[in-house]
Amino acid sequence: MFDVLKIEKKNKHSDYIDFLSKIDLNGYRERFKGYKSVEEDLPKDIRILDFIYKYYWYDREFLFFDEFINLVISKIEPKLKLYNLKRNNHDVDSNLSYPLFLKGWIARQYRTWASIVTQIQFGYLYEENFPIDKVIMNTELDEKGIDVRVQGKKDFEIKKVSKRTDININFDVQKNIISIRYWTPKIEDLQSPRKKNGELKVSVKHFFENEQLDFLPNGFIIFNKKIFTNV
Repeated sequence: MFDVLKIEKKNKHSDYIDFLSKIDLNGYRERFKGYKSVEEDLPKDIRILDFIYKYYWYDREFLFFDEFINLVISKIEPKLKLYNLKRNNHDVDSNLSYPLFLKGWIARQYRTWASIVTQIQFGYLYEENFPIDKVIMNTELDEKGIDVRVQGKKDFEIKKVSKRTDININFDVQKNIISIRYWTPKIEDLQSPRKKNGELKVSVKHFFENEQLDFLPNGFIIFNKKIFTNV
């Protein structure tokens, strides 16, 4: 298990960046590698979006994943056990399968958590650069495909893509939303960016050419204020 670390309640973008920089991305990746046993659509009562937005945006309490997920489990574990029971057609042995189900569920929630805390960083960055505007993020908007809403002005959809490309920012007329698509190199390439001959790896060079994204020493990708040049 990783040491549980809780950051004191804070409310500035710089504090949030400090929190992100301490996330053990390599450790979590190794820990959850191969756990994909819970990939089906899950009922709302065992999803974690409400909790993420509550703690990281509205309450501004920056919990590392272990503390966060343990807190969530303490609140919804009866629902998790009931879902696992139904998932196993009420088999009497379903209680024996619960620990395995829980591991798969936690691994899936980590992927969700890592994605949403990145989107929330965009919200903090926007708030820092445009303090008069009201930034809104919640589950209701997320279900509509809106990751960040600037009340009365614009909506944003922020998605990481799998194929290498320049950051793509465009206005989706059908959705009436600003769509931001970004790609990142592998964490290990960012942390060891050069080849044996000293040259930058191609993927890292491509990333550095994009001035709207930065990365922290632990490999966490963040947006910088240049992202607002095109939005």
